[in-house]
Amino acid sequence: MSPTSACFPRDTLRRGYAIVQTADGGVVRGAEDLSGATPVHVTLGAGTATGTLEPDGPGPDGV
Repeated sequence: MSPTSACFPRDTLRRGYAIVQTADGGVVRGAEDLSGATPVHVTLGAGTATGTLEPDGPGPDGV
């Protein structure tokens, strides 16, 4: 991977990451960004998806 490709979101998505956004366009960075059943839009390396997420507790690092 070239140093510049690390700066482009699409290249990051192609490596298996996703961008999850709430209905108002805010980026979901953690479970605390979710409130009950939250409708979301997910941008993947190849396509998009929609769904509903609910907070399930802290992440593996306790945050």
